[in-house]
Amino acid sequence: MISPPKPFPYVKRWWTIELSRLRKEYNYRHNQWTSATRRGEYDSRIRDAARVAKQQYIQAIEVQKKQYWQEFLNDTNNVWKALLYVNKEEKAWNILILRREGEVAEEDGDKAEMLMRTFFPPQPEPEVNLQDPGSEDNNNTSDMSCSPISEEEVQEAIFSSNPRKAPGPDGIPFRAWQELWPVAKEWIVALYQKSFELGHVPTTWREAKIVVIRKPGKPDYTIPKAYRPISLLQTIGKGLEKVIARRISEYLERNNLLPRTQFGARPRRSTEHALMLLIEKIHDAWRTRKVLSLVTFDVQGAYNGVNKEVLKRRLEEHNVPRILVKWVYSFCSNRRACVAFEDYCSNMEDILHPGLPQGSSLSPIAYIVYNASLLNGMVNSTEGDMGFVDDYTAWVTGKSLEENTQRIQDDIIPRVVQWQRQSGATFEADKTQFIHFTRNEEKVQRPYLPIRMNGVWVAPSETVKILGVLLDSKLRMREQVQKAARKGMTQCIALGMLRGLRPSAMKQLYISTVASKLDYAASVWYKVQERGQFAEKTLEAVQRLGSRIITGAYRTAANVILEAECGLLPTAIRLRMKVLRYAVELHTLPKEHPWWQLKNGIRPTTTKIMSPLRRMLKEFTTDIEGETAKDLEVIHPFPVHLAIGSPFEAIIITEDRNLAVMEAWDPSIAPAIYMDGSARKGLTGHAVVAVYETAAPRDDDNEYAAELRAIRKAVRILRSHAPQLRQKGITILTDCQSVMKSLRRPHQQSGQYIIQEIIQITAGLRAEGTKITLRWVPAHEGVHGNELAHKYAQKSTTRGNEVGDELTLRLKSQALRAGQGRILKLCERLFKRTCSGMFTRTIDKALPQQHIAKVYSTLNSQDAAIVIQLRTGHLALNGPMARIHRAESARCQCGVEEETVRHFVFQCPQWTEQRQALREILGERMGDLSYALGGWSGRINRRTRKQIDGSKEKWKPNINAIKAVIQFVKATGRFQSQMAVRGEGENEASREGAEAEVVE
Repeated sequence: MISPPKPFPYVKRWWTIELSRLRKEYNYRHNQWTSATRRGEYDSRIRDAARVAKQQYIQAIEVQKKQYWQEFLNDTNNVWKALLYVNKEEKAWNILILRREGEVAEEDGDKAEMLMRTFFPPQPEPEVNLQDPGSEDNNNTSDMSCSPISEEEVQEAIFSSNPRKAPGPDGIPFRAWQELWPVAKEWIVALYQKSFELGHVPTTWREAKIVVIRKPGKPDYTIPKAYRPISLLQTIGKGLEKVIARRISEYLERNNLLPRTQFGARPRRSTEHALMLLIEKIHDAWRTRKVLSLVTFDVQGAYNGVNKEVLKRRLEEHNVPRILVKWVYSFCSNRRACVAFEDYCSNMEDILHPGLPQGSSLSPIAYIVYNASLLNGMVNSTEGDMGFVDDYTAWVTGKSLEENTQRIQDDIIPRVVQWQRQSGATFEADKTQFIHFTRNEEKVQRPYLPIRMNGVWVAPSETVKILGVLLDSKLRMREQVQKAARKGMTQCIALGMLRGLRPSAMKQLYISTVASKLDYAASVWYKVQERGQFAEKTLEAVQRLGSRIITGAYRTAANVILEAECGLLPTAIRLRMKVLRYAVELHTLPKEHPWWQLKNGIRPTTTKIMSPLRRMLKEFTTDIEGETAKDLEVIHPFPVHLAIGSPFEAIIITEDRNLAVMEAWDPSIAPAIYMDGSARKGLTGHAVVAVYETAAPRDDDNEYAAELRAIRKAVRILRSHAPQLRQKGITILTDCQSVMKSLRRPHQQSGQYIIQEIIQITAGLRAEGTKITLRWVPAHEGVHGNELAHKYAQKSTTRGNEVGDELTLRLKSQALRAGQGRILKLCERLFKRTCSGMFTRTIDKALPQQHIAKVYSTLNSQDAAIVIQLRTGHLALNGPMARIHRAESARCQCGVEEETVRHFVFQCPQWTEQRQALREILGERMGDLSYALGGWSGRINRRTRKQIDGSKEKWKPNINAIKAVIQFVKATGRFQSQMAVRGEGENEASREGAEAEVVE
């Protein structure tokens, strides 16, 4: 395969043939003038012609650059590419010079050699017997993890990978294998199976192209340790790595073989879970007037420093099947690599101490087995520890700082050093962190006693960084909030440089790159039940700038109005939503998770020293449990074995709607079962052909759950009430594609236990000879069976047709829906309580609904800036400008009255001719500013006594009227440069950031 060509870095993509002509003309005129001056001739006509040619050439370049940039930004496919242009981070692969232990590397070859020695240093020999333990337990070939590799496993591994993921030395990306899958899948599966059976990884799959990237925030990039190696392996081999990694992970999780407090590289575990555990134990210590002292450790070159013999032994100690151990051992053996940075790539060479390649999907799960013996996995009132892959944290609780320091030095440090010696690893002492958590000033005695790690004294600090969160000794969290705000503000300023990007794309970038930075680990530092807190005030400054950048509004516009206009949730509401999702997620975790130990130890009546976790439970318990206090469903990390394959004969979703209707009418699919689900009026119902039933009222249920229960009912009927169909092929038809996709690829989703029951029943029927095909049928297309099922499903949602609710557990989606609905009502109340932005509230009484945000998504940046400025009343008219002392008089130039938005759009006699097209579009609504600007006026028709604009909840702005207003504004030329008007918010971004809206 030939790699796609890369564009030359200096190519001018905006260049045109016309510019070539103008350049040729300019060169000709310039040469004429140069030749004339050399001859001593100073002809003014030649000089003027050269000047004109030069001006035309330069102006044409500027116009073409601007036009090309605007076209580039208007293409939604270029959103993320545009972001790369404005992020200020330097290219990670620019390595000018490297220094290490007095040695200096200036040539590329010397740099590559120095980097290889730094990335793969000699490791100390492990002080442990590495002989085969001789256990036969790990030779259990009957386990599912040892079964032949299925086509479903390989397809999942290949298609779940990013098609644009950087390829290895062969240059073949995942997209190639995804495109070739229909014709090459048998060969790929056979290749994977043979490698798995032999326990051998092909040589070329163990060759890596090591790309060097910078570690962020390092002070000196002439030190090799300031760079991180990313191993790019061949994508064909990475597919099998994902299969093996999933099998090992599934085996370890199903048999509970990992430490309970290891939160990294495990499904259904995250950094927030680890931080939650730590924060809650700190508050537990404070409730008993004790101090919690903590120490963190960092392993030097964690993945690259893994000793393959130690790894093999520890996999065997965890009873991982031998066939998997053998494959992993081969994966770690005889590795080769080359180093690539800038345009240089070294020769492929053997790695003497290879370890695990950083960037491989297998490395994280292998590493947490490697360091499993380091974790106690025990958390109690006196001590505890936790890990996140290679990060290890331990703590003790005691009455004084001195007592805790001594216990850490006598108990934790020796155990860590012992593991270091037994594993052949090295902890970096200079990265060890030590802190005492207490709010009792009486217990703080300075100077602090340090601890000693690997010959280095480590003194306690006031803050530590754990899993990306800054924790101060009193857990005030101000440092963390300020850090998040600074990062968000920096990213906002970068977005402001993308002048011309459509509001919809800008909003997408803001949510993805700014809001995600602001909200990270909010469940740890955000106090749900506390109003007006420091976090909200600090982060609101970032959101204010972001909303202005999205819409192009003036700085003087009210923040609450800008949020409603562009469809952003207020900061407090967004954080509550984040914490709600986290709270619901916690209640769906398996019972082995440490979270349940914390929850069971919480007394509901305790209000002393409220932790973020207790505040969260107090706020959201009703949403999670519902009115009937039901338990939430448990979502397991591995709902089904991919190695088994799908129990359905086929799951068919025809893309063409008309073709799907024709297939539904095909008599060859008989016998068929039609089913449908319905959710309305606070009830959900489902029907299977002519059999229907309804559940008890549930305001927070949805159609997805109803459709799932309908399919479950269908397979239950096949199992118990239709034995005459057992030897035939059955087709189940449904109009819900989301349910079909969930059954095609079961994962960690809502309704998992219903999906598991459907798959279990279907597998049992298949074993008895009944083949079931699941097929999509378009709704409301006249297909008799589907229409009949829909009719009875809707009938079952009427009062009086209820039956007992067979749903014993509350679904995750139901809990989320209930909590989100309550928070959104709170958002509406908060909007009504504020008084700012009265002009906008007057012309649009439907805010904060999303109707106007949908309008902005259809406009470009220039048009959106016009609309937002007209709707807020903050724009370059004399009336608004005079209020902020930017104009001498508020009177319009026509001399009739004050120049307001209404006067400018409908009344000013200067623009009568330009207003003609607007008058034709608005018709009888001419003069209605609310209607013209997309607002819901709420006015009542005196004759009919009905609202002129209809129901507020169903209000949809007239986009043609809004565009007519935009064209009118442009035609008047009243705003000299709309891009400059939009840039008023953007150009102030840098200055506003410098003025430190973020509280320092």
